[in-house]
Amino acid sequence: MVAGYRYIGWPPVIIVGGSGTAAFVFVESDISPATLDARGRPAGVLLTVAGLQIHLIEEYLTGFAPAMSRLSTSVGA
Repeated sequence: MVAGYRYIGWPPVIIVGGSGTAAFVFVESDISPATLDARGRPAGVLLTVAGLQIHLIEEYLTGFAPAMSRLSTSVGA
C-alpha cells in the first residue's frame, strides 16, 4: 500500500487496500474447524475468479484506468 500511494496516489490505494483488508478479515474470520469441509471450496474459488475476470473486463471497457489516473495528483511525484 505504501508503494501504491507513492506511485499512484490515494484513490487506488483506498479502493484496493481497503477491499483487500476487508477480504483478509472476512477470510480469517471464516476459517474455523467447522468450515474446513473442502467439498464446497472449489466452486467458491471458481466463482470468485470468474467474478474478478468480469470485473476487470468491465473496468477495461469503461475506461476505468485513465479515469483513475486523472484523479491521482501524485503520479510521477
